[in-house]
Amino acid sequence: MSNLANGMAAPAPVRGELSVPQQRALAVLIEGKALKEAAEGAGVNRSTLYRWIRQDAAFAAAYNAWQQEAAESARARMHASIHLAVERVIRCMENDQDLSFKVIKEMGILKPRAAGQIDADRLRQEMALEQRDLARRFDEAAEPPARRIVSQVTTTPSLPTAEPVAQSPPTDATSAVTSETNDETSA
Repeated sequence: MSNLANGMAAPAPVRGELSVPQQRALAVLIEGKALKEAAEGAGVNRSTLYRWIRQDAAFAAAYNAWQQEAAESARARMHASIHLAVERVIRCMENDQDLSFKVIKEMGILKPRAAGQIDADRLRQEMALEQRDLARRFDEAAEPPARRIVSQVTTTPSLPTAEPVAQSPPTDATSAVTSETNDETSA
């Protein structure tokens, strides 16, 4: 199928950067053929084609552009034909009551919906309040960098923790020195 027949535009040519076999391979891919056929059309091994995709920037860019164009074209065609799918579902529902209820349930048609604000000015005010509230919560949640650093230093689990040291009762010599010091300061 040619590019024009399937509604796809060819990627922008990069002919100056691509070799003739690379150009042939892209042309085959654009026609909708598989990578194996593109390699055969270009006269190269399939591994060469894969190498071009992974390691040759110009070929990879052209290949990626082709893939993006193909995906976008497919999405556009699907969107254009969505009405056909809806019509078919409706026709099927005419003959299948269970399907009708499943579609209604899946779409949430029977679920009550909260009424939305219809006054634009009021809605703007509510949105502004939500934005301010979100900004306030964000600011409250942000920890100052200094506190973050301190908490990381003090809560590092790999650091050894010191055991509390129990003080021994004072000996007589220590008591004497302490009492002499107290006597001198009080005099």
